[in-house]
Amino acid sequence: MSATLEYASSLRMPTKRRVLMVITSGIIGGGQQHVVDICTQLRHDHEILVACGEGDYLADALNLLGIERQVVPDFVRPIDPKRDWRALKTLLAVIRRFRPDVIHAHTSKAGALVRLIRPLLGLGVRIIYTPHNWAFNNPNNAGNARMNLWIERGLSALTYATVLVSESEMKLALRNGVGKPSRMHVIYSGRKIPEQLTAKERAPRDVFRLTWVGRLEGHKDPDTVIAAVRLLPPDLMKRFELVVVGGGSEAARIGQIAADLPVRMVGAQDNRTALAWMASGDAFVLSSRYEPFGLVVLEAMGLGIPVVASAEGGPSEIIKDGENGLLFPQGDARALRDAILQLMSDSELLDRLKINGLRRFQDFPTERMGECLRKLYAA
Repeated sequence: MSATLEYASSLRMPTKRRVLMVITSGIIGGGQQHVVDICTQLRHDHEILVACGEGDYLADALNLLGIERQVVPDFVRPIDPKRDWRALKTLLAVIRRFRPDVIHAHTSKAGALVRLIRPLLGLGVRIIYTPHNWAFNNPNNAGNARMNLWIERGLSALTYATVLVSESEMKLALRNGVGKPSRMHVIYSGRKIPEQLTAKERAPRDVFRLTWVGRLEGHKDPDTVIAAVRLLPPDLMKRFELVVVGGGSEAARIGQIAADLPVRMVGAQDNRTALAWMASGDAFVLSSRYEPFGLVVLEAMGLGIPVVASAEGGPSEIIKDGENGLLFPQGDARALRDAILQLMSDSELLDRLKINGLRRFQDFPTERMGECLRKLYAA
């Protein structure tokens, strides 16, 4: 080969690593936001395709990033043998067309289907799995907990690496005999706050506004927040407002039981609008029975909004009680009521939580998450 040809060859751009992201649903949620954040960080040096179920959130977010999306119509969360089989065949066709170097599956259903077809893939394809809340620990699916545990134990052998979004998720897996420590990696999520949020009207100066943002489903436990509001002293009710942002199967019922309280239901919103509502408040509450990480906690901190959260899972790793947020025992409405009263009566505490929350937010840059995944994909 001539010197000129050797020089030209050395200037060729290296081939981008091909990454297939697979997630069951395309509607807004922590797992979907996580996928978008990964794509944002890796899109310039990786070729990425996202295979997912129906949902406008991922469709819109990926379109803005210029990331290709392949809809798998039969992706559904519940176990459905016929639809799961059709989803499996569609997914296999997508893999054979795209020929990925890495498949990163998010959520339990996507993780199960990807690993089931692992024997049909080449030896060079790495399967990485992020459960975003282990199915055997999901309060919404308690009846299938034992079956889901056996599934996770069996499929762990087909997993190149399991990425957990918190230490508590890794400890939960190992405690239940799922996977090996050597194949588990805790990579905390990061979050960027969008600029130029459309401002929402703030509450009157003498009214303390608490916001709750999420899907109105059982495991998010909005009932504990409503119960805590009902326990507030009657004279404080006139100076308090709870804004509930989100839709879901429990929305109508929650609206009914809160009808006589200072509770404002604004329904499901896109991410930017939800953040704008969060920014309009004096404090934010997360009441979930369990959160693998809790991106909304970071979002509130990044907006300078003090956080009170149930002491379960990821939020208990983000928050140091009394320093950068408040924690309360999950499901304890009286403890949450007391935390709300504390925030309403102590302006110095409110300011301290705001300042320290902003500092804590800086500990979770999306760039670090992206770099950790970049190294794992290449390992």
